[in-house]
Amino acid sequence: HEASRRSKAELLVQLDGLESTQGSGNILFLASTNLPWSLDPAILRRFHKKILVHLPEEEERLCILSQCLTTEVTFPPSLDELRRLAKDTVDYSGSDLTLLCREAIMGAIRRTERDESLYISISMLMEAKDKVKPSSESKKKFVEWNKKFGSY
Repeated sequence: HEASRRSKAELLVQLDGLESTQGSGNILFLASTNLPWSLDPAILRRFHKKILVHLPEEEERLCILSQCLTTEVTFPPSLDELRRLAKDTVDYSGSDLTLLCREAIMGAIRRTERDESLYISISMLMEAKDKVKPSSESKKKFVEWNKKFGSY
């Protein structure tokens, strides 16, 4: 707990330092969180703009899944299968989807016996989905927080 307190104090000092040097250059400090309601009020005050970025829609989820699973050594399932998975991951954030893909790829690595291309099946992704749950709270809670503190 003491280390957390010291880290928070140091962050506040650094943020105040950024504000005092504004005339010497353009600095953009960007931060994100899945739990904005747990931010310390002193830290929250130092961010002038607070913008709610909504969870990805189905097409965006499909794009994230496809990009995460298409590498030099991995091959994703068909687009139709990925589209079904995208429909099935409604409350997942981009980070959750990336973690889901990593879990499926790790499952494929565990199953392979030699250095070969990894074909990721929809069943591997469904197994990963059983392990990786959405990290975000209810959308209502985000909307309420945004109404209270958000800039947009």
